[in-house]
Amino acid sequence: MKRLLTILLVAALAVITAACGGSTENKATQPATEAGTQLHTVPPEEKPVQLEWAPVDCELQLMSGDTMLADQGAIPTFALSGSTDEDCALHFTLDAMTSGVLQQNGGAGCYLTLDGEKLDGTLTFSEDCSEMTLAGGYDYDEMCRLATRIRGL
Repeated sequence: MKRLLTILLVAALAVITAACGGSTENKATQPATEAGTQLHTVPPEEKPVQLEWAPVDCELQLMSGDTMLADQGAIPTFALSGSTDEDCALHFTLDAMTSGVLQQNGGAGCYLTLDGEKLDGTLTFSEDCSEMTLAGGYDYDEMCRLATRIRGL
């Protein structure tokens, strides 16, 4: 019995050594190479930015010269986008009547006032004038403070 167990143990050891050993010829003939650094990153997904719209709850007016084109009733919602000083902007939706007026004059020379105070930055309009964007003129922290005021908080 001891002899059979010894033979089986030697055979198992030989099989394991042969399976794990691999070919020594390939290792000897191939030059050693330094392992390169590989970055395993997942590329960012290209998703359109989803804005979180909130109601306008302050005295906000769209002006052209001395003429008021829209007040807070015609500007129902707004959203803050971006996360840096370079890409932050405030987006506003406009009602259909205001959009129609802006389509006729193109929105040239328009600006926003908040509580009677003119806002800095560039005001642009979407193609159908249903949305306007205020960008520039403020850093990200100031845009966040403006958004808080517009929200009525």
